[in-house]
Amino acid sequence: MPIVSLKKHTLTFKLKITIALTFLAWSLGLLIACLVVNLYSGLWNFLQVNQEKSNYDYNIIHKEVGLMNTFGLSNSNFKQNEMDLIQQHPAVVSVAPIVSNQFKVGIDGGNMIHFYTELFLQSVPNEFIDLDTRDFNWREGYAVPIIVSNSFIDLYNHGFSVSQGLPQIPKSIITQKQLQLIITGNGKRLTIPCKIYGFSDRLSTVIVPEEFLLWANQLYGKGKEDKYESLIIQSDIAQGVELEKFLNQNGYSYNKEMINLDQTKQIIQSVMIFLLTISTILIVLAVGLSYFVSKTFLYEKSSFIQHLFWLGYSPRFLIQSFFKPILWIAIVNSLAVLIAAFVINYFISQIFVQFNFDIPYFTIAFLITWLLVSYISIHIIYLKIKNTILKIV
Repeated sequence: MPIVSLKKHTLTFKLKITIALTFLAWSLGLLIACLVVNLYSGLWNFLQVNQEKSNYDYNIIHKEVGLMNTFGLSNSNFKQNEMDLIQQHPAVVSVAPIVSNQFKVGIDGGNMIHFYTELFLQSVPNEFIDLDTRDFNWREGYAVPIIVSNSFIDLYNHGFSVSQGLPQIPKSIITQKQLQLIITGNGKRLTIPCKIYGFSDRLSTVIVPEEFLLWANQLYGKGKEDKYESLIIQSDIAQGVELEKFLNQNGYSYNKEMINLDQTKQIIQSVMIFLLTISTILIVLAVGLSYFVSKTFLYEKSSFIQHLFWLGYSPRFLIQSFFKPILWIAIVNSLAVLIAAFVINYFISQIFVQFNFDIPYFTIAFLITWLLVSYISIHIIYLKIKNTILKIV
C-alpha cells in the first residue's frame, strides 16, 4: 500500500480556524450550562427541594392594630365570615385559625436548664406544620409534645444564655430533656410534663397539639371561641403578587419578606432556565455548524477520499484521519471550559459566602453536565463524519 501524507489533505488551516471558532461558541454554551447547573445544585435547599414547598407558601396573617384597639373601641379578631372570604381567594389553598392559650402558662427548665419563663402556646392543624407530625398528638396522662421555632432556640443560645451566664444547649440535647409546663387559670393550677418534639422554620411560635390546647382552654380558660387573632394560610406560590394585593387591601399584616423571597426564588429559577436555554441553543448551533463545515469539506475532498479507498486505505482509517484534528480541537476546548468553570465557580462561591450560602467549587451535577455534553457533541460530529465518508466511498 503506497504511503500518502494526509496532513495537508485533512483539514486546512483556514478550516481549522473556522471549526475552532464554532467550538468557541460551543464552549461558551457548555460553560454557561455548567455554571448554571453548579449554581442551582449549590442553592438546592434555598430553591426548595420537594414539590410541596416549591408549589405552596405558608403565611401567618393578623389584622393591623391601631389606636382604636388601644382604647378598646375595636378588636383585631378574625370572624368566620372573614375566614370564608379569605378561603375564596384564588391564591389561597386552605386557611385555618391559630388557637392561642386563654390561661397563664410558664415553662420550667428543671435541673439542666436553670430558668423559668412565662410564654404563650398556640396550635394549628398538623398539615400546616413543616415537620413529620404523625406522632404529634396528646392524651391525658402523657407528656405534652412541643414544637419550638428555630429562632427561639437561637435567641436562647446566643442571647439569653450568654446574658445570664447559662450554658448553651444544642438541639440534640434539649429534645431529650423533659421540661415542665405550669398552667394557672380559673383558680386552678397544673404542672404537666412536656418534651420538645421538634423545631420549625415556618412557625415562629410555640406549638402544642390542638387536642391539648382545646382541653386546657376548656378547664383553665374560657373554652372554645369562634374569634381568632391570627390565621395561617396555605397559598399558591405562583399567585404571590395577587395574594399580596388582597392582604394589603384588607389591612392584614403578614410576613412580607416570605412572599418577596418566594418571588425571588421564581425569578432565579426563570433566569436559570433562560440561561440553560441560551446555552443549549449555542451548543446545538455550534455542533450543527461544525458538522456542516466538515461535511462540505469532505465532499470537496471526495475524489481524494475515493482515491485513497481504491489504494487500499480502510474506511475506518479515513474516518479517524479526518476526525482526529476535530477531536483535538474539541478536547482542548472542553478542558478549557472545565478550567474556566472551576475558576469562575471559585469566585462565585466567595461572593455567596458573604450571604451565608455555601456554593461548592464544583458539584457532581456540574461534572456530569460537562462530561455528558462534551461526549454527546463530539460523538454527533464523529457519526456525521463517519456517515459522510461511508457515502463517498
